[in-house]
Amino acid sequence: MRKSIFFAAVVFGIVLITFAGYAVYENWKISMTKIPPKAPVNLTAKPITATTMELTWKDTSRNENGFVIYRDGIVTANLSENAKKYVDVALRPATNYKYQIEAYNQAGKSDIVTALVRTLNPPIVVWIDQIGVHDNGEDLLRDLDGGEINVGVVITDGKTTTQIRLPNEGYYHLKDDGVTDVKFRVFSTAEVGDYLRVAAIGYENDGGSGEQLLYKVMDIATKSYIGGPASKLLTLSGIDFTSIFSQLFGAEDDWLGTYVSAWQNDSNWGVGRYIDIESKNKDGKVGLRLWFRVECPVYDYSLEKSIK
Repeated sequence: MRKSIFFAAVVFGIVLITFAGYAVYENWKISMTKIPPKAPVNLTAKPITATTMELTWKDTSRNENGFVIYRDGIVTANLSENAKKYVDVALRPATNYKYQIEAYNQAGKSDIVTALVRTLNPPIVVWIDQIGVHDNGEDLLRDLDGGEINVGVVITDGKTTTQIRLPNEGYYHLKDDGVTDVKFRVFSTAEVGDYLRVAAIGYENDGGSGEQLLYKVMDIATKSYIGGPASKLLTLSGIDFTSIFSQLFGAEDDWLGTYVSAWQNDSNWGVGRYIDIESKNKDGKVGLRLWFRVECPVYDYSLEKSIK
């Protein structure tokens, strides 16, 4: 009998303690809802790709209903309680962003925590689609099959430099106003540097030393492009190929023209399609013609503004 009474008393005590604890817990929960949550700490924004950012933080409060994420002052996400990570997508490459986070509940909001970060530079691909001439630089007696045209291309982003002759072997045989399809990827990088510079040098081979001279000019272009800091290169208007060719014996007469351009972040690294770029020779006549593309595989800059 005594054992039964003792057992019942123990069970009653456990139940009583359980209900009392539950009541205390519920009262604590109610009281906590009347207090704004503590702010998260250690907010870190890490660029994953040119268009993706990962945010992580430490949750220091026990009474939040959720978190609000701001990007440049605009709400970009509303997350549930106990969240510790958020991935932001469809961002613009090479762009500075200001991220902020705050916890909230019925009583109010925590202090705002801020992180400043920049997305990575994007991948860039350059294609030569077509090459043509208006004036192939050939005299009438040797123009039965068209001029023997080749083009030297030098491209650099400050980290990677491409120096290539098109075609790889032989020549494009082009009569005046002739065009040939190329569709050749001349440059590709997973993350472009601080700028992109492109030079294309047209040359007509007359059976002399033009081949060697073309490579010499390409070497000059390469050294000019990568021989100084990026800040200095970006201020250059371009290489004066007219004076360079005039200094190389036998080169100027066969030079069809040169295209030179440079871009950086504020001009989207030249992303766009370039149709029938015309370059003049020493006589002021249009010799070289180019059709090429600068592409960013992860971002469509045409959504922002038209590219020339």
